[in-house]
Amino acid sequence: MDGNGLPERTTQLDPPAEFPFPFPPYDIQRDMMRQLYCCFEAGGLGVFQSPTGTGKSLSVLCSAMQWLRDDLQQTEKDLLDQNVSERAQGAAETHRSRSASTASTAGKTGAQQSSTSKKSMPAPPSWVMQKQADMRADAAKKAVDKWKAKIVARQDRIRLVRERSEEGRLSKRKFIPGVFKSGKGDDNNDDGTQDDGADSATEDADLVPRDYASDDDGGDGGLSDDSDGEEDEPPRIRKIFFCSRTHSQLAQFVSEVKNSPFSDVRLTALGSRQNLCTNPRVNKLSSLHAINEKCLDLQKTKNEIDPKTGKAVKVKKCPMLNPRSMNVTSNIILGSPQDIEEAAVVGERLGACAYYASRQAVEFAELVLLPYNMLLHKPTREAVGLDLKDNIVIVDEAHNLVETIAALHSAKLARLELEQAHAALSQYMDKFKRRLTPKHLMYIRQLLFVLKSWLTFLRKPVADGEKSEFLLSVNDFLFETKTDHMHFFKLLRYCEKSELHRKLLGYTQRHLPSVFDSGNGDVGESSGALRSKHISPLRGVQAFIESLTHADEDGRIVVRRSGRDASLQFMLLNPAIYFEEVLLKARAVAVVGGTMGSMSEFVQHLQTPKTRALKVSTFSCGHVVNGNNIIALAATHGPTNEPFRFTFANRKNKAMVEGLGRLLVNVCRVVPAGVVVFFPSYDTEDFIYQHWKACGVLDSLQRLKQVVREPRAAGKTDECLTEYSNAVQQGRGGLLFAVVGGKLSEGINFKDDLGRCVVMVGLPYPNRHSPALQEKMAYLDKRAGSGARNANGQSPGEAYYENLCMKAVNQSIGRAIRHRNDYAAILLVDDRYARPRIASQLPEWMQPYHTTVDKMGGVVRHLSTFFRKRK
Repeated sequence: MDGNGLPERTTQLDPPAEFPFPFPPYDIQRDMMRQLYCCFEAGGLGVFQSPTGTGKSLSVLCSAMQWLRDDLQQTEKDLLDQNVSERAQGAAETHRSRSASTASTAGKTGAQQSSTSKKSMPAPPSWVMQKQADMRADAAKKAVDKWKAKIVARQDRIRLVRERSEEGRLSKRKFIPGVFKSGKGDDNNDDGTQDDGADSATEDADLVPRDYASDDDGGDGGLSDDSDGEEDEPPRIRKIFFCSRTHSQLAQFVSEVKNSPFSDVRLTALGSRQNLCTNPRVNKLSSLHAINEKCLDLQKTKNEIDPKTGKAVKVKKCPMLNPRSMNVTSNIILGSPQDIEEAAVVGERLGACAYYASRQAVEFAELVLLPYNMLLHKPTREAVGLDLKDNIVIVDEAHNLVETIAALHSAKLARLELEQAHAALSQYMDKFKRRLTPKHLMYIRQLLFVLKSWLTFLRKPVADGEKSEFLLSVNDFLFETKTDHMHFFKLLRYCEKSELHRKLLGYTQRHLPSVFDSGNGDVGESSGALRSKHISPLRGVQAFIESLTHADEDGRIVVRRSGRDASLQFMLLNPAIYFEEVLLKARAVAVVGGTMGSMSEFVQHLQTPKTRALKVSTFSCGHVVNGNNIIALAATHGPTNEPFRFTFANRKNKAMVEGLGRLLVNVCRVVPAGVVVFFPSYDTEDFIYQHWKACGVLDSLQRLKQVVREPRAAGKTDECLTEYSNAVQQGRGGLLFAVVGGKLSEGINFKDDLGRCVVMVGLPYPNRHSPALQEKMAYLDKRAGSGARNANGQSPGEAYYENLCMKAVNQSIGRAIRHRNDYAAILLVDDRYARPRIASQLPEWMQPYHTTVDKMGGVVRHLSTFFRKRK
């Protein structure tokens, strides 16, 4: 066994001839499962592309769980064989030693034997060597037996709790005072930021950092934990970490697990407090922000006298953190697959916190489900206590993985935050300067200097002809703010080791409480409120300082000078540096999606010099749907032969917009049930809708189908979908106006009658004039070297720009045709879809059925014929 208690396997695994599956798998599912299995066994990075509706989630589940079970079974067999081998090897060594000793003694005179014995110790007797070999083998066997015994004992507890739960013998437990230990995440928000509050104290001694003895790179600053005891750790279990974008997608995956041959898997699904909190005083609050704050408030400990022992114990005020109920809830979660909503119901029934119980279950789970941010954001990953070492990581819906990593690691500092941090830190230093050591004072003054320099830079008025928003490299930013002489690595190290942000928050809460009151806080020059009373004024500053320690070429500083709304933002150009640790720690990482685009370019965006040596495997497959159930048309011209070209400059061409309306009226006449139309942006959708309303096209559409518009407000999405679904199911027919990149373009299932036709209007290119996008494109071109071109003759930056557009198109197209017997028409309205370069980036499964039609009448004829055959 290795140092972490995870047994080592020596035998290579080969994929089975057949995988357990709830029904006979399609050939592409069987191929995908084999390739995934090989990826898990060989390690490294695997990129898997399988169209939406091909059952890729079930394929991923069955291949991963089969590998996990095979790995455990073969590991136990190898350990048994190793034990027998070690005993046999000990016997062989004993025999060789005895033979060599006899031969050496027989060939020497008495004087020679005497001389040799003085130079070297005689070999131990054979029975001693055999005994040593047996002891080593016994020790190894005991370690393995102990590991297996812990697993069996926990399995028995889970089985017992599940049986009692099914019999209805479990009920809400009486609150038992005590401190529930949930791991590193006990005092953290859902976004990974820690609760910076200190325990209540009668004096301010707790607000002053301990002595900072050293700031050498190799030291610990004299602030490390002095405890050297080690707790008895639970047995390490090989795990599969499966992450997806949203809670609803994770719930869908749990449903797949329940209907699979692996429904007995020990599974826990991690989510936010908003979904898992069971305390009615907390979950009734309206926002996630308020729920986080209230939860952390109730976790503050206070000293109480235990009536049984008479000793002071620390007690948390939330009754849901009852240790006994927490353990029972954790075991129930592991006993049978529970999605996030079901885990919350269990916690509520037992009077336990499902949020922390699901985290507690991680240590013994085989399959851990979690949203993107918990895996990809290192502080959040560490707060939850996720250990990726030698485990399997699967990232689903990975088409936007690179952009997601960049967004998660974007550090932004508003002018208001800087002003509040500077004012609060200044008052903190004034109050405690006689109690702070010279080393502390030196670093605090450095921080104050940095904050003031950045504020001076942001407050500088914008001169005529200057841009209010611009980008700087990290080095140029430091030079412009006159902080280029600062040693930010040492400053960051001091902030981390001294925990100054915690001390400052405690001081602010105790002596400046009005700073948290919205609209009436006044700290020095600042006004307004901090984002959370559990987040230190220095938290954002520390995150921004950390971003400045990146290599100059890995990021840029976005400067916005707009009065009180001015801000600084670090923009990450190289997300691979944050994915590096995931790749290096995990045994294997599989990224899976339906629209991955160019796989070679995708892999390049995730690689660093340290990870380029890792094995990379790729897999792409077609669709399970029959070719007769697909028709894809590129409509290049309107009824008056006006070309359809919805560029930014031409998107408000009224003649073209009216031509689109007439085309859509004819489409609605021949397409049954539901039609979904995707527009490039909300502004474009609104302009077209209003123009159709004015010219009468909208009335014609409403006579044919009920028109439903995607709302901008996320909270009204379900209402919109319900209205559209009812219109289709009641036979009225529905016409849904949606937006690429909006709430309905990803993760929504428009199967069967809900999506008989998907219309894509234009190409949703991002704003090429955006300074951030221009900088990203320039960075990719520079990294690849001059003259680098892909098969389409594009530079890496140009390819990235177009790939952003086409991934969005392909995601929207994938909302229809969700199973083998489904059928739908895809209508691409823009003459650029006829270009070979654009057509080649459409989904591979769709390309054989892609046809260019330059007359509206031809479009209607093709659609009429297609749907007439489906009746």
